[in-house]
Amino acid sequence: MSIVKFTAFYPSRPYFADRKPTSIPKSTTDFFKKMDKVVFSNDNDSFLLRVCRDGRIIVRIKSLEKDIEGKNTRSIEQNVKHWSQYLEYLNSIYLLIDSAMLELDNNAYFNIHEITRRDAFRVSYKNGEWNGEQMADESLASRFQRTRLFKESIYGGAWALEMDFDQRQTVPIKIFDHACQNFYKCSKQAIIIKYLSRLTKSISEYKVGSYENSIIFSWFIIESIMNDFWDKVLAEKDRQISPTEKRINKDRKKFLTGREFPSSVVSNLLELEGEIDYEEFKEINNVRGHRNDIVHSIGKKPITVKEARAALNIARKMIEKRSGIDLHINDGYHVFGL
Repeated sequence: MSIVKFTAFYPSRPYFADRKPTSIPKSTTDFFKKMDKVVFSNDNDSFLLRVCRDGRIIVRIKSLEKDIEGKNTRSIEQNVKHWSQYLEYLNSIYLLIDSAMLELDNNAYFNIHEITRRDAFRVSYKNGEWNGEQMADESLASRFQRTRLFKESIYGGAWALEMDFDQRQTVPIKIFDHACQNFYKCSKQAIIIKYLSRLTKSISEYKVGSYENSIIFSWFIIESIMNDFWDKVLAEKDRQISPTEKRINKDRKKFLTGREFPSSVVSNLLELEGEIDYEEFKEINNVRGHRNDIVHSIGKKPITVKEARAALNIARKMIEKRSGIDLHINDGYHVFGL
């Protein structure tokens, strides 16, 4: 008996992966098998990712699962840590799928949102067959779970089920393949996964009009990547002065990366060193100014959509420079009229 566990989620917009079923099976068993059918799979040394017909995305991060399975008992703190790590991976793959849709199909169908603990759920397979799963009862994901399990009465019978099917868009396999290629590159560096996850948070806040929060999350990314680039510059400038002395010793390194060496100085030096271009330097300075307004004068100077969009854009550019992948983001609104 072999039980393998995954962590799964559904994008909030319903869709069918690869192609739409030609009809709704009358049998509960047949219906479940059609929805559970894996239409795309990518198995490598970092992760196992599968996409099911009904749009379910299930992910198994191998290093993370090894850590989870290596502990017979886990504390609450360990569970929280593992969930936090998984959510970073899920948000990253969701962002990359959304980016692939925009890049390859010029389609902004996925109105991307942050995946939280309420949306994600664990699924187990025994000998390759579905063996059970948690219910995401606090999320829209539970609707998709129950549809898969053929709970007609929840939606008012087969008519409502058919309506749900008719409204679903089809997402081609090439989208998942392209996203997985980028996800594999990013999975080799844990810090890139953190950047992608934070960008997803920033986009989520932007889409509901929380521009201040969006800028804060974007600034976290920008400042962290600037620090990465600055560490690289310092490493390149360092050399052995004598057998017992280095050009950038411990104390000097502490000064050049400490609180007394602010991000405004770092961005200036990075531009002079050619790590960022002049336009990027100006964009970063503008975002830093808005971030400072938020932190030091909260509520006194309203942040506009233009400013939040600019922060998202430079955060995206910085991730591209750091990761080597192309990112496409949908900066459209998702706010209903009053």
